[in-house]
Amino acid sequence: MLSINTYIKTLSYKYYLKNSELNTRNINRSVEAIIKKLFAYHDDELNEVFVFGSYSRGTILPRAYDIHSDVDIMVVFNHDEYGRTPDTYRNWLKEFAENNYNKAEIYKDHPTVVIRLNHINFDLVPAKYEEGWFTNSYYIPSNKNSWLKTKPHDFNDTLVKANKSYDNIVKPIIRLFKAWNANVGYPFQSYDIEKFIVSLDYEDMNIQEGFLYAIKKTTTSNSQTIFQNKSIENLKSNASEVRKCLKEGDSQKAKFYLHYIIPI
Repeated sequence: MLSINTYIKTLSYKYYLKNSELNTRNINRSVEAIIKKLFAYHDDELNEVFVFGSYSRGTILPRAYDIHSDVDIMVVFNHDEYGRTPDTYRNWLKEFAENNYNKAEIYKDHPTVVIRLNHINFDLVPAKYEEGWFTNSYYIPSNKNSWLKTKPHDFNDTLVKANKSYDNIVKPIIRLFKAWNANVGYPFQSYDIEKFIVSLDYEDMNIQEGFLYAIKKTTTSNSQTIFQNKSIENLKSNASEVRKCLKEGDSQKAKFYLHYIIPI
């Protein structure tokens, strides 16, 4: 019988979209095609186009476990006309999608334009890039149709550093938490989960210990919704049962309670 640590590690790999060569190949081909079509359609109106977000970090889940899994593509326009709003670029991207993907499901969803293909969603995020005196900055749409400064690569670097520091258990723990989040109806934003997991100290822990420790560090608060707090209470209760079973040496029963947290 597999140890709980090995079992959890196996599940974390099962939740790893890139463990499927076919999935990765199909997605990469679609990304390459989208980027090629974007430059062909918008010609010299584009500065650069690149993948960012959970797909680039290796923390995206297969759609079998997360129906909201998507690949984020930042589309950086040559922002010569400073009167252009984010909506201008979103409309351009929607027009591009409708003219190039007539068989796909396409919709404009703040702050992106989404192309829904068979294997995954592709979120086209309009952006601009400005050079400053000391630093250069990317901007994406805010909630008020204005521009918000962003650093699309910074968190990737933080995650890579943390994952390396803790013997490559941070990314698997993120995937486990994201599988839980999807399994209970998405009480939290995926990016917030990733930031929370990365903020913790997993010194001398394996995946099992790190996962249970991260659950222990989750908290309810007045600033969260009833749904979020209830989800955390249930999570902590089931994790407590897992710990109890492990302490009693009952691995089979520990797996039983584990699957109240994460799907098989």
